[in-house]
Amino acid sequence: DIFRKWHASYHGTTASNLEPIFRGGLQLLKPGDVALGGTSIGVRSGHIPKMVHRKNLYTDSDEEFDINQVFTSPSIRYSSHPAYAQQFIVNHPHRSGVRIGMRFVFQCRQRPGSYKIGQETVGARDLKLDPHFDNKELEWYTKENAGVVLCGLCVQLRYIKSS
Repeated sequence: DIFRKWHASYHGTTASNLEPIFRGGLQLLKPGDVALGGTSIGVRSGHIPKMVHRKNLYTDSDEEFDINQVFTSPSIRYSSHPAYAQQFIVNHPHRSGVRIGMRFVFQCRQRPGSYKIGQETVGARDLKLDPHFDNKELEWYTKENAGVVLCGLCVQLRYIKSS
């Protein structure tokens, strides 16, 4: 039922978070959770640091926006934004002077009814971030960790020529 009835979503992450996610049983954690091994999950630098009062542009209602949630998106483009999937750069193993930039995004299935929908939070303003979605519906957020099941890892590769 998960692959037929649950909604497809994506979660961008950093290279340094891949191993803890795999070792922790492929579960996404929210700030305040404790990962396998005892590491406390915090809010990454550059993200909203605390609960804020905002107008949800998707529902057109006021809300207390709590950052202590698991965040996903229906958009792989949005999930691969540098705010979420920071580029990891390595030297090409066979081509001198060429480096490879990688971004990592998990493909997920999300339980219907377990999440809320809200607008982008990367400050795009009038810039449309994905032609398939309105900016008002780019973030899904939930307190239900088990309502998000990871089912794939997408890796974007880009060659970077050294100058």
